[in-house]
Amino acid sequence: MANRVVMPKLTDTMEEGVLLQWYKKEGDTVESGDALAEVETDKAVMDLEAFASGTLKKILVEPGYIVPSGDLIALIARDDEDIEALLAKEKMPRTRQVGEEGKAAAPAEEAPAKTTSPSPQQTKTQSDTTPEPEAKPKAASPPSAPIAHTDGEIKASPLAKKIAAERQIDLSQIQGSGPAGRIIQRDLEGLSAGAIASTGAAPLNEAERVELTMLRKAIASRMIQSKAPVPHFYVTSEIDMGKILPLREALQKDGDTPRPSMSDLFIKATALTLRKFPAFRSSYAGDHLNVSNAIDIGLAIGMPEGVITAVIRNCDQKTLSQISAEVKDKAARARVKKLKPEEYTGAVFSISNLGMFDVESFSAIITPPEAAVLAIGSILEKPVVSNGEIVIGKIMKVTLSTDHRVADGLQAAEFLKALKSTMENPLSLAL
Repeated sequence: MANRVVMPKLTDTMEEGVLLQWYKKEGDTVESGDALAEVETDKAVMDLEAFASGTLKKILVEPGYIVPSGDLIALIARDDEDIEALLAKEKMPRTRQVGEEGKAAAPAEEAPAKTTSPSPQQTKTQSDTTPEPEAKPKAASPPSAPIAHTDGEIKASPLAKKIAAERQIDLSQIQGSGPAGRIIQRDLEGLSAGAIASTGAAPLNEAERVELTMLRKAIASRMIQSKAPVPHFYVTSEIDMGKILPLREALQKDGDTPRPSMSDLFIKATALTLRKFPAFRSSYAGDHLNVSNAIDIGLAIGMPEGVITAVIRNCDQKTLSQISAEVKDKAARARVKKLKPEEYTGAVFSISNLGMFDVESFSAIITPPEAAVLAIGSILEKPVVSNGEIVIGKIMKVTLSTDHRVADGLQAAEFLKALKSTMENPLSLAL
């Protein structure tokens, strides 16, 4: 019996995915657990595995197309099995090409779909958004001199050509990072309309259409689900960082342990505080709260197209050096979309740190079903009174956003007071 391969729904926010490339071609033998294709979700790039063994009999979607979660993209069956009758009954996938996000999804028969087996070379080069091994995505910049194309033809993917035409970019001036120097989508990231003009400057007063990335669309949807129905309130407190900064300096000089960042210190301090305040590791469920026993904290990681939250599990049970090492690893993988779903979902509390951007204070939006998020600002030098004298202090503002259905102002103030006490007496963080 034939087995359906569908675009997965890997997280509760994922509504569609981009098929980046097929690892298998029609007629290939497939074992359960084999990687069939590479897909881009709202937050990561990952492999789609086969859940059955057999022959990959039919591929219905070409690389470079967006497919709603749950829609059929391929069929695995016995080598001698006739799948035509099954295909006649199946609902064909609704697809649209990357770069056409403003258009409604169309059935496969109205949009180009996979009907013939690609050659190995086609399978290798059709993805625009797949990172090459060991390559680091970066924005292209105009070269000092034109790039020579020895065969007289500019090698570029269809999507790159489409973007170049829309933005009036001269592809002959771009160094491709794809296979054999092929220009792909990421080579054009960061280039605005007319940045490397092919037909002159872009017309004045003409707005540029910029399609939302999968991540940005997911953030937009998620924030509507949060800000509208969740009654936020905000409490701000100032923390004297005079003791924790020397401790951090001493820890950074210890060559045997990872250097802790300010975010690492707050993760550890918040985890210890959450032990005492179960409401802030709870989620609202109508007539009751679900209180988590595990203290799993999410840290917002900034990327060019948006923000993803890397989750550090059981933070209260880990040392500062363990937390620091895990944060560095997950932040690096988050920025190249290599986190697994379980590594960016399931937090019970989140932290967002904008202190490194000279932001004095801000209010963060809660990510459901969490009940709170902590926003961390910059450390500022301010005059403070100490022992009857005015001295220069190192002061940081933190703001706690709380779901008012879960906790009230008094509880939020008590939470911040306990967190402030830990940060101002930080020896427990180094244990």
